[in-house]
Amino acid sequence: MNLKCKQSFPSSYSLNHQDLVSSVSWLSSEQFVSCGDDRKLLIWNVVTKVNSVFYLISNCSYPVCMQWCPSQVSASIKLNNEILALGTSNGTLLFIKKSGRLEKSFEAHTGVVCCLQWSTDGNSLASSGEDGLIKIWSRLGMLRSTLIHSDIPIYCLSWRASNEQIIYSRGEYLIIKSLHQSTSLLQWKAHTAMIIEINWGKTSQVILSGCEAGYVKLWNSFGQFLVTCNIQVSHISSLCWSFNDNYFCVGSYNQLSIYHRYGWLINLESYSDVGYINKIDLP
Repeated sequence: MNLKCKQSFPSSYSLNHQDLVSSVSWLSSEQFVSCGDDRKLLIWNVVTKVNSVFYLISNCSYPVCMQWCPSQVSASIKLNNEILALGTSNGTLLFIKKSGRLEKSFEAHTGVVCCLQWSTDGNSLASSGEDGLIKIWSRLGMLRSTLIHSDIPIYCLSWRASNEQIIYSRGEYLIIKSLHQSTSLLQWKAHTAMIIEINWGKTSQVILSGCEAGYVKLWNSFGQFLVTCNIQVSHISSLCWSFNDNYFCVGSYNQLSIYHRYGWLINLESYSDVGYINKIDLP
């Protein structure tokens, strides 16, 4: 997958990835970071049209997933999004400062780190891996709990806006787990093929799920079915809600679609040389 910058010609930037781009994450409305199989993290400025190397992964692992910690300001605490969490193919989790300095590196999973997501308040990080575990980490990288033990890899997860529950996939099933250990699981068979992506709407509380069969389904927080969108591609590779949850984006092979929350297709953009769109992120 190549990285496409729609606001300018790619030639405006001095650098580009030389291999597959695995993930992107916005630092601000003007800057985002991308990572790829060339083991480079590049930082891009869409206003000045300048990019540079943000961080180089020196060992034999490859970056898989990453996310900047969200900013959070309240009367009692002020947190800035100065930490980038990065998961790699050998199970290592890296915390990288905004300056590009490595803050912490440690083994988080056995095998690939499949998914990383910060809670909406920025106080907790959830990670899932090929080892079938979901772990909850503090902002400083301290292990708080191992929330889930599964016998198969967990490829995707998403926080509820209240930060009290996490939804994750187990094959064809969706499972909602509370961070309170005494609370029982809510699970249901959501698809007839492996679920690749999940996104839990922050405003609407509606859950998006996409599978290898090329379908996106919408569910409420109780696991009740709402609507199906047939994307008519090989499989879904990425999902993302808009800020107000009125629209959602679907990434697939050489294709980016925008849908209304009721399942209507708003826009479809096709490419010839992009490949799978592995990650969609909003500033």
